[in-house]
Amino acid sequence: MTVLRGPATHCRLKVCAVLLLSGCGLIKSDNHTTASSPYPGLTAAGTVLDVRGAAVDGATVTLSNRFNTRVATTASDGTFSVAFDGADESSLIDVAHTNFRPMSTSASITKTAPDMGTLYVMSKEEILYATAAPPVGGGPNGIYMVRSDGTGLMPIVAPGTDSLATPRRSASGMTIRWANLTQNAVYEAAWNGSGADSVYTVDAAYALQGISWSDRGTFVSRIKLSDSSSDIIIAEDPPGGNFGYSWTGSYPDASPPAFGEFGPQSINGTMLCFAGTVANYGGGNQPVSGLFTAFPYFADSYLVPVLVNGTTDSFAYPRWSDFRADASLDLAFQSAYKVYISHVTRGTSDNVYSTPAVIYGNGSNDVNVLRFAWSPEVAGSDDRLVFGVHFLSSGSELASPGDLVVVSYNSTTGAVGTPVVVYSASSVGDGMALDVDWR
Repeated sequence: MTVLRGPATHCRLKVCAVLLLSGCGLIKSDNHTTASSPYPGLTAAGTVLDVRGAAVDGATVTLSNRFNTRVATTASDGTFSVAFDGADESSLIDVAHTNFRPMSTSASITKTAPDMGTLYVMSKEEILYATAAPPVGGGPNGIYMVRSDGTGLMPIVAPGTDSLATPRRSASGMTIRWANLTQNAVYEAAWNGSGADSVYTVDAAYALQGISWSDRGTFVSRIKLSDSSSDIIIAEDPPGGNFGYSWTGSYPDASPPAFGEFGPQSINGTMLCFAGTVANYGGGNQPVSGLFTAFPYFADSYLVPVLVNGTTDSFAYPRWSDFRADASLDLAFQSAYKVYISHVTRGTSDNVYSTPAVIYGNGSNDVNVLRFAWSPEVAGSDDRLVFGVHFLSSGSELASPGDLVVVSYNSTTGAVGTPVVVYSASSVGDGMALDVDWR
């Protein structure tokens, strides 16, 4: 098994560990040391901007080291300043805002360098997607970003002849990964496509199908060339991981990092969902097909796939919603161009999935959905989903093949809002949207 370079979040964990170890014997109950800062009473300052360059008003910036923790709020121009006791070692910097993805970094805040410069954050309104021009897979194929209102179309990976699929973001949105099907490799780059580099190559006996990425690992879906069977492997272990595993299936998606043994709860866990067939499901000596979940990281017993009730071999492409602030979670998937949702709750000995219900695809003017993704949660707002219109469909009055369509979804009432086209493949001319990521 090949281990990828860990994402930036892993580096931050290592920094935390170093800081904790360096303070052994000095740490008090408030997590600050009794030692004196070499740079007391500094005015730490900086600016928070959206990646597109706009000032971020009202962001919370938390600075922390072994001497103190301080919190500042950005002004309308994105600037902030706060009294802070500096340190020669790195201080942790966390930026949070309801409308932006959380961002964490570190910097040495000293007498000669109290200014942290510009801190960039990614808006929750940015949708990431891959395109191709007919015939699909023949290029040009690129990766783009567009805002949920249809503005700000931006090329991230320049169109070329390689076939690109399943672009995925890190939790902060500042790093992306995608599958290069032509090169049989997984690539990683900064949010704007800079510094692109191959970080994993699929074994020559397989063809790469796509990836899923969570803070607990990268999952690769592949097809065996000798018999066209598909499976999913852990291409990157989490920190401290010491085993690998493969699942028979395809279209993997990893849940948010707040999913426990028996349903949603606030712990650091990740559950994988995939479409497949288990030959001897539950020891019944009968093959069972549908959507299955499995916990890759607790113990071997949790690697056993569990069928999502009500799903069959006609269901595919599972996508988890965000783990919401009210501790609710949904699993969406599709069948025959329709999008279904199953609500996930915590049972006494297993997860409980509600009977799959159609939320989109029963209307006379609904588009044929190829791929879709959930939005990140925005406090006080409905969820949203973005649909990619199937490239072989005839379209509808609303949208054409390869377009991206956004709808709102109320997880309490089940109400679906009016669809809005946010990317028109025919009018923009940058290719049909084939895959999409948002959460």
